[in-house]
Amino acid sequence: MLKAAIKLTLLIALGITGYAQKSVEPDHNLKPRNNWGVSIIPSMTTKTEIDGDKNKYNLHSHPGFGLEGLFQYHYNFRENYSLIFGIGLNIFESNFDYYIPKNMFDPPTDSDISSDRYLSSGVQTGSGKVQAELLRRWPHSKVHNWNMTAGLSLLFTFEAGGLTTWHQLDYPNGQTIQYLTFYHSYNNNGNPWFNFHISGGHEWVLRSKNIWQLNVKLNYSPINPSTGTYIFTTGVQPDLSGTLRTSGSYIGLSIAYLFPSLL
Repeated sequence: MLKAAIKLTLLIALGITGYAQKSVEPDHNLKPRNNWGVSIIPSMTTKTEIDGDKNKYNLHSHPGFGLEGLFQYHYNFRENYSLIFGIGLNIFESNFDYYIPKNMFDPPTDSDISSDRYLSSGVQTGSGKVQAELLRRWPHSKVHNWNMTAGLSLLFTFEAGGLTTWHQLDYPNGQTIQYLTFYHSYNNNGNPWFNFHISGGHEWVLRSKNIWQLNVKLNYSPINPSTGTYIFTTGVQPDLSGTLRTSGSYIGLSIAYLFPSLL
């Protein structure tokens, strides 16, 4: 899978280059200069994958929310071509939903129990990242460009170890039952990992020669840096356990602002 992602990234980059050699372009609106930039990328991440018997308690997940912030340096080595080097932070969430009928507990509860009673049934994974991309521009007018990028990033976490959490029921008589226990590891076992990404969108060149850039970004992670286990102990049914894993792959909207470098 990792080799396939690398080949895909290289093919996209070569395709951009091949198209550029054949295209006839209008007057470009950028002088050969380098740029600094900042970008914010809100995203929707892939679902958490759940292994085990998912039917008994209706175990499921939904796409999560992610956020990424980057400082970037654009090295414009050729007209309409740039190498982009970035450093920043990335965060995404995993989630885990369930529904347990009240008669599954001993003693039975007054109502059915579900993950809706909690603000979050998962964890957030935060990481630092460094990345490199190849950008190709297609000038559309003096103030508009289309662009496409392809690249890879190296991610790493600042924390070690894991996190254990649990959900419990409190009966009116003071009795307490711990019915669900999670163990999460959210640092890829302390090892860095690679992601691969492509993006495309539009740029607006301002009178100041600064640039607004709005791109749709697709990010693929061949690794599941967030993993975990769960176990249900309701007191009536046999214990139910399984594993969780979340990759952090996403589709996002990259909002960037670029300004000329003095270097």
